[in-house]
Amino acid sequence: MNTQQDDILIGIDAGTSLIKCVAFSVVGELLAVASTPNEYTTVSDNCAEQDMQLTRSIVLQTLTDLVSKLGSEAKRVKAVSLTGQGDGMWLINRAGEPVQKAWLWLDSRAASLVTELENSADYARLFELTGTAINASQNRIQMLWLERTDPQTLDLADCSFHCKDYLYFCLTGVRATDPGEALFTYGDIKKHQYSPEVLSILGLSHRADTLPDIVDGLTTSSPMLKDICEQVGLPSDTQVNLAAVDVICSALGGGLYDQGTQTAMTLLGTTGIHMRYSSASSELTLPKDKTGYTIVFPGGGHAQLQTNMSATMNIDWLLDLIADAVSLTGNTIDREALLMQLDQYVQETPLGNAIYQPYISTAGERGPFFDANARAGFIGLDQHTDIKDLARCVYEGICLAARDCYDDLGELPTEIRLSGGGAKSSALRHILASVMNRPVRSIDREESGAAGAAMMAAVQLGHYDSIDSCVQTWVAPHLGTAIEPNTDHTDAYNELFTIYKAHRKSQTSTWESLANLRQSSSCISKTAEQGDSH
Repeated sequence: MNTQQDDILIGIDAGTSLIKCVAFSVVGELLAVASTPNEYTTVSDNCAEQDMQLTRSIVLQTLTDLVSKLGSEAKRVKAVSLTGQGDGMWLINRAGEPVQKAWLWLDSRAASLVTELENSADYARLFELTGTAINASQNRIQMLWLERTDPQTLDLADCSFHCKDYLYFCLTGVRATDPGEALFTYGDIKKHQYSPEVLSILGLSHRADTLPDIVDGLTTSSPMLKDICEQVGLPSDTQVNLAAVDVICSALGGGLYDQGTQTAMTLLGTTGIHMRYSSASSELTLPKDKTGYTIVFPGGGHAQLQTNMSATMNIDWLLDLIADAVSLTGNTIDREALLMQLDQYVQETPLGNAIYQPYISTAGERGPFFDANARAGFIGLDQHTDIKDLARCVYEGICLAARDCYDDLGELPTEIRLSGGGAKSSALRHILASVMNRPVRSIDREESGAAGAAMMAAVQLGHYDSIDSCVQTWVAPHLGTAIEPNTDHTDAYNELFTIYKAHRKSQTSTWESLANLRQSSSCISKTAEQGDSH
């Protein structure tokens, strides 16, 4: 056991739109935070891309800012542990330079290949091996798209990373990935190794040499490059850990891991992520509908999860809509004040006046079903529906989507641990408890993603002998009081969920027709613009 209790551990959480660097003591006390916005671009054909070198620069600048905040205490830093946005494709060449801009998890250009693979004879086997359904967000489907459309560019790639892997390379020069993303993308989750059969099914066997070595950040670290240490102001012996993907680190830091219980965890951020933990492979039961993700969990076991594309993004849309309406009168709104007011209105408004299906992302939906054409909508409105009713519907829709995801994962858990920006909403906490008919417990652990990454470094350095003992110190004291379901609402929500699910299953052809119409309209508009230019 490491007895250096004055060590400082840094967790880096490289999100899609925000980079955070957080310093912790070895007992999980948050010491300092630095953050910097990151940028990404969305272009035609559902593409979402990020400049890899800019992301690297932002991470280094944010790390430098954190070191500045630590001042003389920075000499106590022993390790930096990396997590980041999941899925996507970050390609480098032999010289370590980006081949192209990174394709993000928001990118859905490869949606047609998802349908092709789902309808193939080998899809059941692919799902059995990886435990994870194909969707357009993933590295494997994006690589296949590039293989089909631009193989010359893929020929330039020496390594295919995820975001955190690329940043680990930038800090250490080591080409590696973690077990979680490696195995759900290209591996065998039971054998814990890359699977040649998976690559064969995907038609990517000849690209096997682009897959980085698998490294477990609980047992392995690499020295930070000397020039990076000097640039950011860290000690020359600083170690770097490659932690799990952000969703798993957030689950670790947010309370999913609780031995001997049937707890689950929901992260309500821009997207919604819903997880269950299985401590042994023998407990692992894959969804019959072949949906969701199965990800190796630090220290053993697996997290099974469903992710829906849009959670609090729906609330952002509602706020934008209200702001636009107010702007027509020449006025502006205080967004934070409006959000607080909406939270109060939602709790005062009767439930079930209508239903909102929260598929607001232009990328459609990916859990518990995949449909790039899926779109949001209200049903059941009448002339008496007001803005408070609409707000209640939006909040309920987010929670009904969460239940839809858990419904696909099997028996409902005994308790939900809630994290993410949505956990700050009293309305969402209470509605989720009643929709799920389960207690909901939030956690006051700040920066759970960075904390989870730092926890892995704490174990690797020997401050704890296991993840379990680390959780008892870093997480357990931060769990809040459980919010119980409102028994007056649970029966109504059971009925509402049945209607919700039946309606979304009936919308497939409508979504497809609307997508075709949008495509036709886009083509007509482009033709008209070209005609005007002559």
